[in-house]
Amino acid sequence: ESSSFDENDELHANTKNDEWSDETTRFILDKYADYLELVGPMKKFKNKKVMWMQIAKDMETVLGIQKTYKKIATKDDSIEP
Repeated sequence: ESSSFDENDELHANTKNDEWSDETTRFILDKYADYLELVGPMKKFKNKKVMWMQIAKDMETVLGIQKTYKKIATKDDSIEP
């Protein structure tokens, strides 16, 4: 029985997706702008970690790029305004 995510997929994801394109950077900024107001008590995201996890899921679904929420949050911190 084969799994849909094997070691080769993980290796491919880790090498291919270590680079940040303008498209992925713009995607992060757009999602951050959309989601930031939804962070807090009684809102969609209880904290920023949960928001970053959703952005990571969105990035994989929309762009087909796998990044951890930590890498995405770190990338956002490194972007100059």
